[in-house]
Amino acid sequence: MAKFLTGHDLETAFTNIIWEAKETLLMVSPSIKPGDYLKKLFDKHLNNPKIHIIVVFGKNEKDSTRSMVEEDFEYFKQFLNVSMVLAPNLHAQYYANESKGLIASISLYDYSFVDNIEFGVFFERNSLMDSLKGNADHEVWDTGMKIAGENEALFIRRPVYEKKAIAILGKNYVKSDILYDNTRKYLAVNKDESPVKKLIDFETELAPD
Repeated sequence: MAKFLTGHDLETAFTNIIWEAKETLLMVSPSIKPGDYLKKLFDKHLNNPKIHIIVVFGKNEKDSTRSMVEEDFEYFKQFLNVSMVLAPNLHAQYYANESKGLIASISLYDYSFVDNIEFGVFFERNSLMDSLKGNADHEVWDTGMKIAGENEALFIRRPVYEKKAIAILGKNYVKSDILYDNTRKYLAVNKDESPVKKLIDFETELAPD
């Protein structure tokens, strides 16, 4: 069910999406500049390889620092299961986890809630609604994931798991490996012509060598 939100209710919904994520956290925003407040939220997941954090951001041709700077790349590179994707013509803002989503005017800035009047539409999914054709949140989620999948991956880090001796006991997290890092391509003044990689080119998790 969709709800229109603004003010404190909008901030709460946004905060809960980050804080309550268990499997996937999708952040779609032209500009990514998390300050102390947002970092405290994200830091909850810093040592959790089970949550795949997908950061999709846009690009400003004249001043790329308006979209993302090296310091913020380095911050997200710390997470154990993370993908950073460049969508050059992105102008939408959408934030979601596996059960909730928010289409909003806010960019991923700390001061968005302090300095600006912001609006948003909040969705909460359940199994019944997901089964219905034309469910808006399902369509928005699919669109957000499609944008992430179709655009250029700049950084990929994935967890490495070792299966337990008894299969029903699951698997042990071993470490996380950086599979790809082409953030220099975005940060460089003179862009190189390296091949474009996408999320589909990488495994979701790895086995030990």
